[in-house]
Amino acid sequence: MLTTLAGPELNAYRVAALKAGQADPLAEIVATAVAEARGHIADCAVNRLAAGMTLPSRVVHHVIAIVRYRLMSRLDMEVGEARTQEYRDARRFLERVSECKVSIEQPEGATEEDGSNEAIEVVSASGREATREKLRGL
Repeated sequence: MLTTLAGPELNAYRVAALKAGQADPLAEIVATAVAEARGHIADCAVNRLAAGMTLPSRVVHHVIAIVRYRLMSRLDMEVGEARTQEYRDARRFLERVSECKVSIEQPEGATEEDGSNEAIEVVSASGREATREKLRGL
């Protein structure tokens, strides 16, 4: 995650993290953003998720933008317009994913959390049971 910050952002992050006198919030922000993205993906019934806190590759860039914005905001760092727009775009992308307007690739090891993709047994009948002769008198 830190490799996605520009040089001045990384320096400001390190200074702000030390000044804050609190534990580094990065791990919490990442976990929250990943869980949020997984929730958006799961909102669309055609999407499947791999087990664990993983993300499809198409979503990773957007989650990084969200994490970066939230990290900088939480540490009271100045967030530029480009980073703010990137955050807005990422949020909109995830909204579109949850509305099934964006296709997400099916990962290896995808799970079926709702059980809706269970095998369906097809049954066929060889003849009609209800005929005019059999129903005569009803």
